[in-house]
Amino acid sequence: MDNTFAIKVRSEASKLLFAEGFEDICQAHNIADIVRVHYTYTGTGHFNIRIFYDEVTEVNYQVLEDPVDDDDEDFADHDDGYFAWLNVLTKPMVTDGQVLSIPAKYVNTKLKHHPSSLNIILPDESVERWVLKWATERPWQCVFGVGWYDFATNQRLRARDQLVFYKMPQADTYKVVIIRH
Repeated sequence: MDNTFAIKVRSEASKLLFAEGFEDICQAHNIADIVRVHYTYTGTGHFNIRIFYDEVTEVNYQVLEDPVDDDDEDFADHDDGYFAWLNVLTKPMVTDGQVLSIPAKYVNTKLKHHPSSLNIILPDESVERWVLKWATERPWQCVFGVGWYDFATNQRLRARDQLVFYKMPQADTYKVVIIRH
């Protein structure tokens, strides 16, 4: 899905405001209940837009440091693993096959070894191997490839559902938990 939209802006009291076209963005991404919109002008005729919903605050992809290293014997005492990251799903992710990204901060701190795939423990406790796609020019950018969209379809995920990933003691193994909206 193309995420480029034509909008018109106007200046009012030294503020830049969207005049037309923002509703097209909302319609395309099934956005209804917006509390805040933060946008940054990139200087090239484009804006980066961050949207905040009423029921969901901004997802802060803060990486919580593991209290132990992956190979520490004490790790085995934590069957549920440690919080790794959380994704709030958008409509394009679950209906149009848009990729699921791993937050850059997590990639930079915990996936520096650039694995080609991760073992994902699904809600039914089965394990799948999800392929990772790495951006060659941006080593901090990583998305799930094969495995993710089948999971989204099989689980009937919807926009605003949340996926919480936990790092498990086994190498390159994560457990995914679904929080339904």
